[in-house]
Formats: sequence, structure tokens, C-alpha cells
Amino acid sequence: MNPSEEQFDEVGAERSRAPRATKLTLPGQRKPPAQPVYLSPTHRARITPVSPMMLPPVAAWHHFCARTGGSISLVSFYRWIRNGRVCAVRVGRKFFVPLGILDELIKRCLEGEEF
Repeated sequence: MNPSEEQFDEVGAERSRAPRATKLTLPGQRKPPAQPVYLSPTHRARITPVSPMMLPPVAAWHHFCARTGGSISLVSFYRWIRNGRVCAVRVGRKFFVPLGILDELIKRCLEGEEF
């Protein structure tokens, strides 16, 4: 291989010739743990797991307004959740709207059904 070819990898980007830096620990410093650090149960409780299949009410409201072309207020959307027109799942103190149920609601609105 030519010396000029050694400087480029298969996509043509130039390789770094600098040596890799290693972290040194001074006497008296602790080494980072080898095992992953696990969060305490109280910290885990503050993290809200949100999957793509569940939307918070504000995101569900944005999705509903964008897909239907209508404009209802956020207060009305929360009222629909409270009255049961929009099904929502409560996880702790937070509510989430399943995307499948929201899509059914959008489909019914576009067909002109009253709900």
C-alpha cells in the first residue's frame, strides 16, 4: 500500500495520527467504577418512561389538531380526558394517551361522527 493510501480509510476520511489519550489517576484519586452505576429507587421514580405508543396530553392534543385540521383548546382536550371522551392511562401523577386510541378518535372525527 502506498504511504499516501495509508492516511485514508475506505470512505476517504483522513485518519488521526495522534496517539490515544489515556486517563491517568493520581495517587489519592479513586478509579471510576468498572460496573455500571445503578440509580436509587427514588431517582428511578422521577424518570417517566414514555414509549412511542403513549403520548402525554399536550403531544396528543398537538397530534389531534394537526391530523384533524381543527382547533380545539388544550383545556377542552383535558376536559375530554376528564370526562372520558378521550381514554387516558394514569401512571403515577401523569396521564398518557395511547396512540391507537387517539388514532381511532381522529378517524371518527374525520368521518363526522359525534363522540
